[in-house]
Amino acid sequence: MSLENTDKRTAVDPDNYGYATGRIRALEASLLSPSDMSRVFEARQPEDISRVIQDKGYASGDIEDALRARHSETYEIMQQIIPDTDFIEALLLFNDCHNLKVVIKYLSAWWTENSSENENSAALPESDPSLAWHGLENMLRTPSLVEPSKLFRAVRDRKPEMIPDWLYELAGKGAEVWLKTYDTGNVDMIIDRGAWERASSIAGSLGNSFFIGYMALRQKLLGLEILLRCRALRTGKEYLAKAIPPVPTDIREKLLEAYDLESDKITSIIDELGLNRSFSEPEQTKILQEYGEPGTAAAYNRIADEVLADWLKKASNVLRGPEVPVAYLLRRELEIKNIRIALTCLRNGVPPAQARELARLAI
Repeated sequence: MSLENTDKRTAVDPDNYGYATGRIRALEASLLSPSDMSRVFEARQPEDISRVIQDKGYASGDIEDALRARHSETYEIMQQIIPDTDFIEALLLFNDCHNLKVVIKYLSAWWTENSSENENSAALPESDPSLAWHGLENMLRTPSLVEPSKLFRAVRDRKPEMIPDWLYELAGKGAEVWLKTYDTGNVDMIIDRGAWERASSIAGSLGNSFFIGYMALRQKLLGLEILLRCRALRTGKEYLAKAIPPVPTDIREKLLEAYDLESDKITSIIDELGLNRSFSEPEQTKILQEYGEPGTAAAYNRIADEVLADWLKKASNVLRGPEVPVAYLLRRELEIKNIRIALTCLRNGVPPAQARELARLAI
């Protein structure tokens, strides 16, 4: 998938979304219902899952192939019908940034401090031109703004004209921090921050409160997850300060202050972040207090996805506007994630009751 790279954006006009809204309302019938998803998680063999999703329009054959095909098809439909493709860019760029991290980590094994010809802005180190990207396929995400093999060649051969300027600049920053620290964690942090800064900028320029709120909620939940992870690993507040996504200053300060709280006091951060309604149950509170214990990370991610799913329900009250196609796209992604969870649990012999605890059924 290729979208024109431009920073000239205009605010969204909901009146331009009559056709897109009508098209999506028809497509919503193909989403799996809660009962369909229950059947997926109760499946005794992969063929049972395949039958359920085929009834909803997924391709026959290998389930993973069917999921990838539906994922790509959904983005292609969005690109065809949505007037403002910047929405798609803001969502997809995270896949490109993930792919960039994979590429940098692979190529960095051949980089040295002297492998860059100059010290000018975002100059990438020289790589062996014979290096091939084959073998990385399973680690790369699609759909993406830039085809993964093209991204690989652009970074390996130092050809900025092959990819968007912002992505090439981010590659240079990632390479620079690698050569200074030889720490892949630092590479991840600088690229993740770049991804969030660009996505937030795009959302802000579009001026749609639903989308701005969704992206802000994602950042807030990610910031909370990073706080909990840093506390569990005892990384120190300095590391936390570097790892927090670019949230507003007041939220950032609250997250940093919460690092030193006792476990039984950590729930106070929920009120500070305005997430108290999402983490009000005793089981949810326990996850926050015991984060780092087996199963708590997966449980947190499930809650976070359900919080985001609740936000997407706001689109059901919109008569016309970008909220409808954007919510449909994100609901489809959540559906595909659920199916993959069920399939993985089935293949690993996880009992259906336990597998359902990992499901994001609030869609």
